Amino acid sequence: MNKKAIAACAAALGLVFAAESSSAFTLYSEGKSAAFIADGYTEDLKQLNNDLYEAIKSYSTAPAEVSEESEAEDSTDVESSEALPEEEKPDTATPYTGLIDLTQEYHSKAAESGIELAGKLMDYDICLKKLKILIGRYDVRKENAERLAKLALTGECDSKEASDAKDEADSYYFDIKSLLFDISVLKTEIENITGETLRDDFDFNRVYMITDALKITDAGLNGLTQFGSLYVPEGVKLPELEEVDCSSQLNDAVQLYYALGAALREYISAAAAEKEGKNDLMLSQTTSEELRKLTEAKEDCFLAAAQAKADLSKALIALDNTSGNALTGAVMSSEEATVLNWTIPESVYGRGIWLAFRTSGGAALCPVSYPAGTYPIDEDDESKYTYTLKYDGKEIGRAACGAVCYIPGIEYKDGFNYAEINFFRDGILVGEYKVNIFTPYGKFE
Repeated sequence: MNKKAIAACAAALGLVFAAESSSAFTLYSEGKSAAFIADGYTEDLKQLNNDLYEAIKSYSTAPAEVSEESEAEDSTDVESSEALPEEEKPDTATPYTGLIDLTQEYHSKAAESGIELAGKLMDYDICLKKLKILIGRYDVRKENAERLAKLALTGECDSKEASDAKDEADSYYFDIKSLLFDISVLKTEIENITGETLRDDFDFNRVYMITDALKITDAGLNGLTQFGSLYVPEGVKLPELEEVDCSSQLNDAVQLYYALGAALREYISAAAAEKEGKNDLMLSQTTSEELRKLTEAKEDCFLAAAQAKADLSKALIALDNTSGNALTGAVMSSEEATVLNWTIPESVYGRGIWLAFRTSGGAALCPVSYPAGTYPIDEDDESKYTYTLKYDGKEIGRAACGAVCYIPGIEYKDGFNYAEINFFRDGILVGEYKVNIFTPYGKFE
């Protein structure tokens, strides 16, 4: 299938699924998961933050010095057999490593649980679609079986034909019972993840992700996956930075994109055949039974397209997660950001929240929510919003608001535990804040 044909099929997706959008994906699932598992992480994250903020108050890269009193004593007793101990530096490495590791674990668990939840919600959605179709087919067959049973009593119908019709209706009844059981199990599993009741009016739009997989390239998938900080304190031994390889997930997504295109073509053909059958019935050129077969063939194609849509969406969500949210650009759900914000020491006053990630060239600052007035609030705002990062008076990075700021390593200067971040609107300064260079996330202070 060529790209033009695929695009036509993708456009038809909106017609096939009137209640759903072909690009409807949000961080709903990950957000629900992040909020639900938060209790297992918040207190420890809060403690590690407190310990790190306390340790960096006296952080220094200068050699520890012997006190003047000790130097005086040493000069009067040159032959002392033991050197006096140096003043011990505060332990920054331990809370730093602990905070990085636990933040990474929490974020990964939220993403993992979110992917599982999204998959179950898609399965649930398809089950509901299938249930509706099965009930319709059962009603038709039950009515037919009851009609034939009455005719069999008067000899107007063969008893075997009536019995076969009843067996066919019963078969659909048991299929419905089995499907209802599956739906019940899925509902319980979903509610165990979210911690809330799955409402009947739930909008399944929020869990699907559909985009043109043919436009995705490996070059654009080197996203941010490992938390870090703008500066790594002395004594910290970080594991080797893992390279992101998304080739397998990308290949899966491309193949499933083609599969969705093929399923949509089948549905379009089946819908056209049903439409023609309806016209033929009006002209008495076909029978109701033949039209029913065409309708059920269209329904089968509908379910096949729905399943293909779900399969592609699951593959794209997995690809997005592996690449560090390179597809959506949404690094973190608002629920997870709220949890992290709550774990920052109460003494730290600030606005919004930002994240820091490790990169092969240094680090990256990723604002998640901005201070008021530093970003556009509606589509009509055509102003250009940017921000710059400075450390020790020197610019170390700049980016457009909404984009990540990549910076090289910082050469630490004693007492300078913050980088300056300045926000601009059309080149005019609209906000001055600080960001902590030691932490994986923080507020704009």
